[in-house]
Amino acid sequence: RRRGRRISFTVLPRLQQEDLEDETEQPDHNQVSSVRGRRRSSGQTNRAEVHQHRQRAFKKTKAVAHQGMLYMGTFYVCYSWTFVGRIIQQSTGTYPFAFAGAANILFPLEGMLNYFIFVRGHVNRIRRNNPDRNVLWAYKEATLNAEFHLVNTRRISRLSVR
Repeated sequence: RRRGRRISFTVLPRLQQEDLEDETEQPDHNQVSSVRGRRRSSGQTNRAEVHQHRQRAFKKTKAVAHQGMLYMGTFYVCYSWTFVGRIIQQSTGTYPFAFAGAANILFPLEGMLNYFIFVRGHVNRIRRNNPDRNVLWAYKEATLNAEFHLVNTRRISRLSVR
């Protein structure tokens, strides 16, 4: 049995009301704020900044979870016909034509559907910047002009742009 202090790893410290109201203590210049690593002279985090950081983190987490669910849905839609067809074949001895047709169509399409899911974030950004355009135009832009959109949205070194 180990004895000692219990260490807690948290991304952002919980803000307590007395910590925010008590300004009589000397500022600790060595304490680093957990939001973007900036040093604060008072050693305290700004409540609005912490709230904004948490909102952005939650929004990104939600987007990643949604994308993962789309990938899993695509997998089940494309592979379920093969699985069910094989189970029926094992029990009856014949592979149903409808399941064979659906499996032969959807099995190769999984890669293309995964590509549409992968590019979906870029498409949403393009549509946000061009609200008058339709989805097909945004997918075309994201596919054919991907380098243009990446250069304008991410920091890329000078060597890769040339």
